[in-house]
Amino acid sequence: MPDVVDFLEWVGQDALLNRASPGELECVLANVGMDQQAREALVAGDRQRLEALFDVAPLCAMLIPGEEQEEEQEDDDTEESPEHEESVRHAAMEVVGSLG
Repeated sequence: MPDVVDFLEWVGQDALLNRASPGELECVLANVGMDQQAREALVAGDRQRLEALFDVAPLCAMLIPGEEQEEEQEDDDTEESPEHEESVRHAAMEVVGSLG
């Protein structure tokens, strides 16, 4: 299978090979050491046959988005609690008192 993958990569990178006729592909494949059945499937462009030869199943996946959850906004971030304000005020008064 690495030979087939390498060949397909080569075809994908070469614009002339990508548009080559079956006869031209046959000539190119004659120089590549590859299984005869794989070579025939490539020349015929038979994807299903290649998948069967290498026991490859098509991959199919489906993603379904979940329900959106609202984020809870905490009031602590937006408003200071009265206790917090009082402790800040008290600490500030102590600092001012120690300076003066």
